[in-house]
Amino acid sequence: EKFSIKLTYARSLEIKLGELEQKNGTAESFISFAKMMTEDHTKAGNELKATAEKKNIILPQTLGERSQKHYDKLAALSGSQFDKAYMEMMLDDHEEAIEGFEKEAEKGNDPDLKAWAAATLPTLRHHFEMAKSTKDQLK
Repeated sequence: EKFSIKLTYARSLEIKLGELEQKNGTAESFISFAKMMTEDHTKAGNELKATAEKKNIILPQTLGERSQKHYDKLAALSGSQFDKAYMEMMLDDHEEAIEGFEKEAEKGNDPDLKAWAAATLPTLRHHFEMAKSTKDQLK
């Protein structure tokens, strides 16, 4: 249950940051990346929500405190500073998510969440690689 609640905060943050990048971003490749993040994480969030509902797990409807701080920090930036901070945040968030998903897929207690985590890992790894290559365009 803790895994699914933590994931809800992370997925919600990824979606909101993706929307913010699409609105405030300056580089087309970053905006395209953000659109992919918004679409993929919305899909994953809906899958998680369906699984949680079957198990009577109530997922948060708002960002957690840590996620809100990340969002506020990014929202205060503009231009290339914004783009750079967004991509750095995507790298950090996906690295952390991959670690959590690997742990859940291997050692989780709930078979449905384990299966969902394992099935979602390839997308997260793809996002991480895309974030690295997109960020490299800043140089």
